[in-house]
Amino acid sequence: MTHSLDVSALRCPMTWVRTKLELERLPAGATLEVLLPPGEALTNVPRSAREAGHAVDVDGTKIRIVRA
Repeated sequence: MTHSLDVSALRCPMTWVRTKLELERLPAGATLEVLLPPGEALTNVPRSAREAGHAVDVDGTKIRIVRA
């Protein structure tokens, strides 16, 4: 099942904080699609998710994270 999160109105570091909290609610293997604002968040959120061990795919301002 794919879950969605729109943090496009937020700024760093809240984009990652909200994404991380949502990921923690999901079971391993679940997919979270996150809509991010352009700029800093598009670098920081995917990097932080990868560092946390999750698989990440970036497509424009939308990223797809598969929870580890």
